[in-house]
Order: sequence, then structure tokens, then C-alpha cells
Amino acid sequence: QYKTERDGIVETRVEQKITIQSDGDPIDHDRALAEAIQEATAMNPDMTVEKIEIQQQTQ
Repeated sequence: QYKTERDGIVETRVEQKITIQSDGDPIDHDRALAEAIQEATAMNPDMTVEKIEIQQQTQ
């Protein structure tokens, strides 16, 4: 969490990471994305999601 001030207005930003794992089963990306956004906004309904980053890793 960090705060910035611009033109006398203080803005608080919070970064949250949500990890989705699969054991090789196909992932419904639309559903996973919707669940991640819902989980992030459920913690504080006044917050909005501004950016989503997706990384895919294989082992």
C-alpha cells in the first residue's frame, strides 16, 4: 500500500496478487478472471481494479 498526493488530493493504492494454479487441467480463463476481480473487490467494495497482469508458468 502506498499513498501519493497530486494537486492536494491524497490517493491510496493497494497492490494485491491472486494466484490461480492448475494441475494440468484446462483453466476457464474467463471464470478465473471474474473470480479474481470479485475476490479483490470483495475485500473493499470502494476499491476498483485498474490493472490485471497474467503470467503463465509451466513446470
